Amino acid sequence: MTSIKTSEVFVVSSLMAALGAILALQKVPWVFCFALSLSFFLLALCFKYSRKAALALVLSFGLMYASGFRYDAALLPAANDLAQVRAHSVTFCASVLTCKTRDSPGGVRQVLEVAPSRLILPWSHPLGGRVLVLIEPIDNGAGQKLQTVPGWGGTYLFTGLLTRPAARVFSFEPDQRRRLALRNIFCQVTCAADAINPLGPETDSSKTTAPGQSGLTALARRCASFVASVREGIIRDHCLAIGTERGQLLTSMVLGDRAVSLSDSIKDTFMKVGLSHLLAASGLNLTIIVGSVFFIFRRSRASSSTPRGGGERPLSQTLAALICVLFFVSLAGASPSVTRATVMCLLLLWSTCIFRKLAPGAALAGALWLALILDPSSILDVGLQLSYGATFGIIYFYPLLAALPARSLSKPLAWLYSIAAVVMAAQLAVLPVQISCFQKMSTLVVPANILAEPLVAPITVMGFVSSFICALGRMTTLLLPHGAGIVAALLCPMVSLLAKTAVFIDFFSGFLLDLLLALAKVLAALPLSNLYLAGPPVVSIVFYYLALLLAFVDGLARPARGAGLALGAGLVLTAQSFLFSPILEVLVDGTRVVVASDCLSLNAAPAELPCGGKRPSVGGYLPGFHRDFVLSFLRSRKGRAQPLCFDLASAGGGYRRCLAGKTLLAIASAPQPGGAGEGRPVCLSSDLPPAAIKLEEAQGVRLYKCQAWGLLWLFLPRREAEITAPAAVHG
Repeated sequence: MTSIKTSEVFVVSSLMAALGAILALQKVPWVFCFALSLSFFLLALCFKYSRKAALALVLSFGLMYASGFRYDAALLPAANDLAQVRAHSVTFCASVLTCKTRDSPGGVRQVLEVAPSRLILPWSHPLGGRVLVLIEPIDNGAGQKLQTVPGWGGTYLFTGLLTRPAARVFSFEPDQRRRLALRNIFCQVTCAADAINPLGPETDSSKTTAPGQSGLTALARRCASFVASVREGIIRDHCLAIGTERGQLLTSMVLGDRAVSLSDSIKDTFMKVGLSHLLAASGLNLTIIVGSVFFIFRRSRASSSTPRGGGERPLSQTLAALICVLFFVSLAGASPSVTRATVMCLLLLWSTCIFRKLAPGAALAGALWLALILDPSSILDVGLQLSYGATFGIIYFYPLLAALPARSLSKPLAWLYSIAAVVMAAQLAVLPVQISCFQKMSTLVVPANILAEPLVAPITVMGFVSSFICALGRMTTLLLPHGAGIVAALLCPMVSLLAKTAVFIDFFSGFLLDLLLALAKVLAALPLSNLYLAGPPVVSIVFYYLALLLAFVDGLARPARGAGLALGAGLVLTAQSFLFSPILEVLVDGTRVVVASDCLSLNAAPAELPCGGKRPSVGGYLPGFHRDFVLSFLRSRKGRAQPLCFDLASAGGGYRRCLAGKTLLAIASAPQPGGAGEGRPVCLSSDLPPAAIKLEEAQGVRLYKCQAWGLLWLFLPRREAEITAPAAVHG
């Protein structure tokens, strides 16, 4: 085989390994996977691969399936895990790995992922693994919420209630237990804000660390604490310079959303218009930063009088890019997207040093292999799937889409279409993942990215420069002891000058941030900016990716036809997901009825008792076995139309929704003999076909989903004899 064929086999083998890990972690039987591996072998021979190459693909699939199956079998808490502690209230020491905010009925609460080191109460014991910590805000008696903000990388003493993640019951609930188990988290602790105490460096390490801990681990903790202090200083400097909202947005666009907790309103706004990738640390950040370094050095060499040697590249360019990459990774954290971008950038720098051209597909495959070898379960991480999938689409499908327009396009139109082609290529590759995980899709993703493109690069570059300057000032302050004599006298004016320079840069970036925020808010306010879809079945996902494979193979000879086939497959999958999406959802739990719809207006009758826009709250700490399905259902509909809630204990509860003379949904509470009491039955009727109404039932709670394709059935021309009475859904 030629070198191109070898690179192609390496890329395909990484895809086979990823598929094997996914099937193993989804507990697909080995018999099916064995038959699938034989199919892959025969398919590779049909594509004129050699037998050795086909065998390499099958071995990649089989080895990663075995590795993922073994990893899934080991998803049990270790002996020193906090989940093994049989206690209701615990106190333990842990370092913060991630920190995010989440809206709750009682206000904003923090969600932390921590690495525990030692259990303090009810007994002293070394701990390992990871724990999810939920922090509830408390009231200081004056109506103000107090909330301790643990720093990312800091060590704290946590006191709270120990519970286990709840298992999934209904389709609107996330599979929290399975998702956390794949991240080695088997328990969660709910604590108040005043039950968290920071542990400073003066704390006795023997009380907070496990016995036998090496000095290398202690050094790693000190480095993590130092990096956390630098990160907090950068965020604080940005917020002081341009305000809290803009400072947090700038930090998120430069270092990712793991470094700072953005408000949910900004996250929802950017998600509605398809710009949420700007708030996460990804390859886009590193691409802009490294590209800016290369551009600056290229311009400086072009303006210098010294002629360039034949293909000689300065070492200073590579070193500057390497420093930027290391600075970005240390502050942004090792998320899947950051790891992928870092590996690809390091391979790019290495190829630059040895004067070789880098194959982007092979670099992406190498990063994926590294991620799978280190952690097979990472393939189920949504961030990894979106990051690698979008990059794969840009590498392999952008050339097909770029061949669609005529060559007579003017320069401005060609630039606009190139941006649109990049966005569409990334969307085609991750469309099933996006619909399955988020069950929504932005209709304005292409125009939003085209309009935001002129603002993203300047904001990222200026934010990175100002963050680097702030980090230098912060590191100088932390490393230089107070009263260091002449050294402090010389460095203090320099630190002050650096701080003023960072403020000056942030001042100009603030105007661009205002424009970006205004653009996102205007586009998000447009009607139908979001489509709420149903997750496609596995068969549809398999056929979709087979269509993409056919489009790519056909596009090698006829790019325009391959691009048309890929776009057609995306439209078919989106249309199918829309037709099977629930046009109406009805949740009944014995005493309450919740009616929700994304496309239809729900008009409340005078006899009904709507919630008035307020979500039901749950006070105090709940036992681990208690579930409030109504509250979970309302949380799952965050950002959608406000649902109607009815209390069945009220007299005359009922609801009817008609469309074009047809009864779309009718709800009536049947009075029990002897008076109205709790737990009265509910009668639902509809003119929709029974096949269009899906029922989920568990623990005395029923969920009815009326699918959108049933509306088409209502308007089909039928003979009078075929028209029947409203079908009883439940009585």
